[in-house]
Formats: sequence, structure tokens, C-alpha cells
Amino acid sequence: MSEYLTSEIEFDYEEHKQKTILEYLQLQPQYEAFSSSLKSILEHCLEQSGVYYHSIEARAKSIQSVGEKAVRPSKSDPNRPRYTEPVKEITDLAGV
Repeated sequence: MSEYLTSEIEFDYEEHKQKTILEYLQLQPQYEAFSSSLKSILEHCLEQSGVYYHSIEARAKSIQSVGEKAVRPSKSDPNRPRYTEPVKEITDLAGV
């Protein structure tokens, strides 16, 4: 009986990754739209101000990248993921 009390249940990283991917699949179009809109706003503001710029890029994080980031181990406990709620905790889901 004490054997069960002292052993820890191993975290299922693959299940965590798949749940994260499914959740992000629902949100990725919003992040794509957000980054595209922000890019357009920035381009417009710079052009109206007469500011020369080389280029502006925009993107939503890829499905694969989110899945990979979701299964990074915690620095304090390598047996647990760094992000317990990846879609809420990963801060670079969109970028411009």
C-alpha cells in the first residue's frame, strides 16, 4: 500500500500536447486575423507619418510550434510541463 503512496504518476506529455493542439486549432484563426490587422494598422500609421520602413511581417504561431512548446519541461520540476495551460500561458501566439 505504501508503494502507491510514494510513487508519482508519470505525466502524459503526449496527451498534454494533443489537448493543446486541439485547443489552439480553434483559436489560431483569431491570432492570424489579429496579427494581420495589427500589421495593416502599423503600415497605415507609418505611411501616413511619412516614415520609411523596409518591411513588416505578421504571423500566428504554427500548430506544430505550439505543440512542441506545450511539452517543454518545467525548470523546477522536469517531470512536469512548463506550461500547465499552454494556450493561456504561452505569450507569443501572434507576432508582428
